[in-house]
Amino acid sequence: MDIQVSWYESIATILTFVAVWLLAIPKRIGYTVATWSQIFWILFAIQKSHYILLLQAVVLIGVNFYGIYNWKKKGIGD
Repeated sequence: MDIQVSWYESIATILTFVAVWLLAIPKRIGYTVATWSQIFWILFAIQKSHYILLLQAVVLIGVNFYGIYNWKKKGIGD
C-alpha cells in the first residue's frame, strides 16, 4: 500500500498535539497553537477535497476564539 503524507497533515498533527498539551496546563497560547493547527487542517482538507474535515476545522477555529474569550474573561491561563 502506497501511503503519501502531506506536509500540511504532518504539521497540523504536531500542532494539534502541542495545543492539547498547552491547553491541559492551562496556557492561553494553546488556543493560538490550536488555531494554527486548524489552519493547516483546512489547507490539507482543501488539498485532498475532504469537505467534512474542512467544515470541522472552520467550526473548531470558532470554538478556539470562544475559548480565548472565556479564558480572558475568567483570568485563566497566562
